[in-house]
Order: sequence, then structure tokens, then C-alpha cells
Amino acid sequence: MPISFDVAKHSADWVNDRPLERGLTATEVFHQMREGLDDHPVKSIDKLLHFSIADVHGIGANTRIAQLIPNANGFVNTLTAAYNGRHALVLRPDDVWLAILSQFSLYVNAHAEILGANFGGDEGQRGLRIQKLSEEMWMDLGGVARDLVGIVEKNVVDPELRAWAMPTFSTTTFTDTTVASVLFMSALHDHSGPAFEEVGGDCGIPRVTLEGEKADWEDILGRLERLKWYGVEAIAWYHLLRPVLVRFVRAFEEPEGAENVEFWAKVVNSDPGAEWPSYYSGWINAFMAFGKNGEWVGNALVSDLISDAADTLTAPEFWSTYLKNDAQMLTTTWPVDDGGGSEDSSSQEEIQKLVMDGTPYHLVDSVPPGYAVVDVTIEDQVTAPATEYKCSMYAGMVGMRVSTTRVNAARRKAAGIVGTRKHKVSADIINNTVSPALGWWIFDKKSEVEAALSDESRQKVDPPRWQRA
Repeated sequence: MPISFDVAKHSADWVNDRPLERGLTATEVFHQMREGLDDHPVKSIDKLLHFSIADVHGIGANTRIAQLIPNANGFVNTLTAAYNGRHALVLRPDDVWLAILSQFSLYVNAHAEILGANFGGDEGQRGLRIQKLSEEMWMDLGGVARDLVGIVEKNVVDPELRAWAMPTFSTTTFTDTTVASVLFMSALHDHSGPAFEEVGGDCGIPRVTLEGEKADWEDILGRLERLKWYGVEAIAWYHLLRPVLVRFVRAFEEPEGAENVEFWAKVVNSDPGAEWPSYYSGWINAFMAFGKNGEWVGNALVSDLISDAADTLTAPEFWSTYLKNDAQMLTTTWPVDDGGGSEDSSSQEEIQKLVMDGTPYHLVDSVPPGYAVVDVTIEDQVTAPATEYKCSMYAGMVGMRVSTTRVNAARRKAAGIVGTRKHKVSADIINNTVSPALGWWIFDKKSEVEAALSDESRQKVDPPRWQRA
């Protein structure tokens, strides 16, 4: 059963950044999710056909989704927002697994040779083909999920790899399965990283809830072993992830234990001497081992060492062998912030690294995307004759859901949990809890010729005012 435990000694603050109750339309969520990115531009002429976002699904572009703040990496940004904004946090096994799968997708697409033999059909042609048999089919999320899983089965030769990638936890929904299918089949190219949110002082997650069963989290821990098959960088990533998942599992045994509380206090291990550090250095970086183009962004590794035994090494043995500079084990250097938001590369400060179970955690100053995009061909068999539509499907961790957790004020006072600058310890704080949001969109892509014809048609029908007689 799910567990909840207190971490920081303050109550949860509300999320008060946007008009959450009115919500955003499906298209507004999409564009805000991709704000600041220049990858895969969607033309204004492209039509939103279908979507499912944070348990809201439909075909109307103007359908509103409430209690959602979009961003391009819903997992990382939700955890850091909970830490920075002092919000309660809820995580599902699926959230963690899909965050891992999105990083795996980035890595594989930068190293196509790793999984090339596992994909059927023409290499590089991983588009999806879906038959539309009725107008109502897109409201059947189970049907969409089954279609996409079927496509994965046709395109991925190794059945063990297919089973490894698909979430099958006690909390798994059809949307989780759909998102996992797209992440796994995607080809991500030339993403720009989402903006980095600086860490302020006096932060911390007040309360954490891990949903699902202990067995779900043990399942994820076991799945990590397969990462050792895919090269030294993937093995290094395994050693970053394992201490985190081990502690997720242990939380079910001693949720109020000092070790568990200390672990969650280090999700963002920012420099206590800097009020606004421009980097993250906590265990959250295990979910940011690869950058927007699939490049390794962790601690520098020895590149010319070839060993068949890397997957058998313990964490201390691995890092002592493959870490490029032994001095990186405990500390690193970082440009000093001049106080005006820019960094002076000529002036460096020494940063103490977080080390868990013999693994040093690197510093990160940009957040990779947590979503993917694939080409989709929809065979519309509702109309006669049947018509094909060339579409794009976006799916992933697309934002942060906001909800309210009622707390027992008397119990929290007894535990020594104090009020915040905004609130006293109370059971009545609304919008104080955050969790990662998943979603997907399908857009009908128009060709450049169609776009030009459409522009010309619009000009004929409605010319500019200064051209009118």
C-alpha cells in the first residue's frame, strides 16, 4: 500500500503561480510545455486531432485542463518545484520508470548501434501506423494503448526488451502505457534543454507520498540491471540510479527513519553557502545523466579504456577505474555567479559533491526534455474512400499536477513541524501538493504546399484592411 512520511520541518506551501482552477486548453498546455524549445516546430496550421493530458482526454483543442502547470520535463521539474516551493510531493512507480525510459530513449538515439538489431523493419523508420475505425476510438484510451503496444511488438524483435520497457505496476494506467510506447519508439533529435530553475535557500519537501506497492519499486530496481548491457556510460548511469531506487524501496520499511528523511532532504543537494546556486548537485541528477542530444553529462569518464568486466564492478570499483580524474570523486569546480545572473568563468568555486554508496553525483545546469515525438500515419477508414493523414505524436512527462493534501495539524505540531512564512500549521492549505503529469497529443501535419495554399486562400477571403476598397 502507499506510504507517506514527513521530511522537512515545515508545512506545505500552496502553488500560486497560475490560475489553476480555470485551467489551460490542450493547445495552450502543449505550447507552454515546449516554451523556449526549438525542436520539431509545430506550424500554426497544424491541427490538433486528439489528446490525453493528466486524465483529461478528448478531441477538442479548446478543452481545458485544470490544476496543471506545463513544462518540458514533468518529473525533474516537479521534484525541484516541490523542493524549491516547499510543496508536498506524490510519486508513482510509473513516474519514476517513465523518467528513466525518457533518458534511455535519448541515450539510445545517440548510440543507434546499441539497439539497432532489436528493431525490425528499415532502420531509422520507426513511425507508427494506426487505423481509425470509428469516430469514438480516440475516446477509448485502452484501445489506443493496445494499438501502440501492438506496434512495439511488431517493431521490437526481442520480447524481453519489450517487456522491460513497458510499465506493468499496480498503478499503471492506459496513458502510462501509451507514453511508454512513444518514448520507446521515438527518435529524438536536436532538442533544446528546458530552462533551469535556480534553487533558493530555506527549501525542502515537507511531505512525500510513494504510491503503489513495495513490489512495484522492487520491480524498477530489478529492471536497472539491464542497463549494464549497453556500454560504459549506461553502466555509470546504473550506478547513479541504483542508490536512489534502493532507498525508494527502503522507504516502505522505515518511512520515518532518519536515513530516509536525510535522503529526501538531498534530492537537490545545493551549496548551502550560495543563496541562488546555478546548478543542481543532488540525487535528482540520476535522472539527468544524458543531455538533450543523448550525450553523457555525468562525471567525465575514461574514454579509451576497454574492459569486458565493467558490468561486474561494484560502484567504488567502477568509479575508481572509469572516473577520468580521481579528484572528481568528492569535489568539483564551478564558475562563480557574479550576483547578477551571469557566471565568471575565470573565477571558480569548489563544490562538495553528494556521494551515495560509493557513487559521486555530478552537477547539472540544464534539464533535458522528458517527452518524445514520433511520426504517425492514421488510416481513416470511417470515410469512403479511406484517407491517410500524416501526423506527429508527442508524449511524455509534460508538466506538474497540483492538488490538495489535508494534513492533521495536531500530529504535525507534535512532530515539531512549524508553519511557514505564508501559513501556520493547518489542515486547510489548498493546492499544496504536486505530482508529475503525463500526456500525449496527435497533430495532423500539413505540407508546405498546403500551408502556402491555405495562406493564399486566407488572403483572398480576408485581405488586410489597407488593401480593401
